Amino acid sequence: MRLIDYRQPLFLSRHFHKWHYWGDVDGGFKGPVAGNLGRNSQAYTGFKDKNNIKIYGGDIIQSKCEMVRLSTNTPTGELVIRNYEVRWDEKKGRWGRYKNGKFELLSGLDQESLTRWYKIIGNISEGIWE
Repeated sequence: MRLIDYRQPLFLSRHFHKWHYWGDVDGGFKGPVAGNLGRNSQAYTGFKDKNNIKIYGGDIIQSKCEMVRLSTNTPTGELVIRNYEVRWDEKKGRWGRYKNGKFELLSGLDQESLTRWYKIIGNISEGIWE
C-alpha cells in the first residue's frame, strides 16, 4: 500500500517560507494547513533523485550528462545540462518532466536513471527556475 505523502508550500508576506509535510507522517496522519493563500499541495511522485531526495510535483529537476560519440562509444567531455519542472499529466494519469511547452514521461525513466542523472535544484514555489 502506498502511503499518502504530500507537502504544501507555506508563505509569509507572499514569499516562500517553508514546507509543511502532510499525510502519513511519523506513524500517524497529519493534515494540510488551511487558508494558505490558495497554494496547492504537491504529491510525492514515488521517485527519488541522485541524492536520494524524494521528488514531488512542482520540483525543478536538473539532468546533467556527458555526451558520447556513438561511433566509438567514448565520452566527448561535453556536458549537457537541462532543467525540467515535474508535473502530473491529468489526461494520461502519469508524472512527467516539462520544459518549453513539451511534456515528457517521467515514469519512463526508471529509478536507476533518476538516481544517476537527476537532482532536485528547487521548486516552482521557491521561485527557482531557468
